[in-house]
Amino acid sequence: MTASLGAELRRFREAAGLSQRAVATELGVQRPTLSQWETDKHKPSAEHLSRLDELYGAAGDLAGFREPVSRRLSYAEVFETVADSLIAKVVRDDKGRELGWAHNLPDPEPTPLSTAYVLRTLQLLRRLARVDGSAITEQLARRHSEFGWSNRPGWAKPEANAVVLTAMAALGHVRHVDAELARLEESLDAFDRTRPYVLATVLECVLSLRPDSALADQLTRALLDARTPFREEGRLWTMDASADPEIVEPSLAHTARATTVLRQIRTDTHRAEVEDAVGAALAWIVDADGADNGITEILRSDPKNRGADVPVKHFTAAWTLRAMAGADNVPNARREIALDALWDCFTPQLGLWAWRADASLPSWMTHDAVAALQTHLLSMSATPIAAT
Repeated sequence: MTASLGAELRRFREAAGLSQRAVATELGVQRPTLSQWETDKHKPSAEHLSRLDELYGAAGDLAGFREPVSRRLSYAEVFETVADSLIAKVVRDDKGRELGWAHNLPDPEPTPLSTAYVLRTLQLLRRLARVDGSAITEQLARRHSEFGWSNRPGWAKPEANAVVLTAMAALGHVRHVDAELARLEESLDAFDRTRPYVLATVLECVLSLRPDSALADQLTRALLDARTPFREEGRLWTMDASADPEIVEPSLAHTARATTVLRQIRTDTHRAEVEDAVGAALAWIVDADGADNGITEILRSDPKNRGADVPVKHFTAAWTLRAMAGADNVPNARREIALDALWDCFTPQLGLWAWRADASLPSWMTHDAVAALQTHLLSMSATPIAAT
């Protein structure tokens, strides 16, 4: 019987006389993460596997061990596995009623934002009928307040409210769409308007509900204005539109996200400027040297938690793949880079995508991956691919 990757990782580490803690420190990961690799609960990325191969002196045995998931499973098999895994992670009350999903899917406490992401994912996979959508959306409705669906009382988070509103509306559970959009607009403060992530997330919601509205035009203008002028790269997006271009660099994650959302615009108000912005951004994305790995953004300080920073993570590979979907003259090799990075975070045993730094299973990450893969598959059937 062939040894698993986890067993081989442990064998080579012990043969090298190294402790898990020492190896984790060398790689810059947590020790539990290494333990999960060695017990086959999660898979190391291709980059980590290559570094382990070198560290253990495995002469290529480990680096060649990892076979892309996409070559072992069909997309249909992956999507079915994902649906099964998400449904198995639903949180229930003591009477067995479905309540929703946790931010980290194995956790026991459901949140509105995570529940919305999973509902949207199951909708993409056409498996929504396998859960009690009415009961779950009823729970979401109960958690709605004057601040929307914020997990922290007294603090509106427009980007989170936008995701939940989109999911609720898609299921037909929003009675007063215009009133909710007005509330969403009011919750955008000056800080939010400097954050491309917030603007893009809210704009995507508005485009799905009221694409011809004045709010859609306003947010489109704001997202275009949120670009940072760089001396060589031109105007692109960063984490913070107010940042000094002499200090920061363009962000692959934020530029790809903004590009993906702007490509959904169908009105003529900003058409020429949107097309120019998208074209320039796509050209930069294709040539970008940055890795398609995940990044963490400190969005703001939480006033309800003694000023603690609130981290927001971004799955760069998923947004890069979506941004390039359907675009002309994208080299196949560039698409493969994004695809490989996306598959590196998939754990076949769990049927979900994992954040490698802490081995968590965030609901939004699986949603972003499924959305990216479906968009990629649809576009590849009709998009000319440039020679590599």
